[in-house]
Amino acid sequence: MEKLAEFCTPAVPQFADIIGQMSRLNMFDSIILREEGGIDKIVVAEKLRAHINKDFYLKISCSDKNRIALNCELITAASLGFSRLVLADGPHPLNTRFPSAKPVYDFDALSLLRMLKQAGVPDMTPLHSLAPWRVAICIGGTTKSDLARAEKSLSLGADSFFVSSKESVEQLRRITDRQIILSVQAEAVRDFSSAENEAQKAGADGINVVFNSTGADAWTIS
Repeated sequence: MEKLAEFCTPAVPQFADIIGQMSRLNMFDSIILREEGGIDKIVVAEKLRAHINKDFYLKISCSDKNRIALNCELITAASLGFSRLVLADGPHPLNTRFPSAKPVYDFDALSLLRMLKQAGVPDMTPLHSLAPWRVAICIGGTTKSDLARAEKSLSLGADSFFVSSKESVEQLRRITDRQIILSVQAEAVRDFSSAENEAQKAGADGINVVFNSTGADAWTIS
């Protein structure tokens, strides 16, 4: 069972502190990095990779980047050998630290998945041949639209899924045997072994512990 830890990148480049904190994460196989207005996740991943022997996933939100920015980001990731991606439509800016920002939504996660796995999109670089992309899609719940989104993702070549409830794992397992990762909030995990066992019983192939304790000036793992 794959064990992952997810962090948003810090707003201040205290890489020495970050590397020191990461040394405490021996139980995890992989690290997921996302941005919430902090340092570019590819820069952080490249810095960490020089010191930490783990797989790195880049979490890409489509709500705050247009297709030009997404294209640049993915070409950069491919050139540096980061091919594991987690795609999400992303939150509306009202639900972020930048409520005055305007949402972009040029692409949604499925459009980006199509660009990565198939022949691409007109006026975009053909990214599907640049890296052996391993792409996960975030599925929000258990509604008919969520399951339809999962089925569409499968048809486009999604390699795995991230969900936020055991019920979602069980529903999704009925339509696919591909990897399903259950995401849980770090503050809700009192006993990691128990949480891992519960995820496995639900049919998940991995567990992702989401740390939200990142501040503007530090990266704290509690």
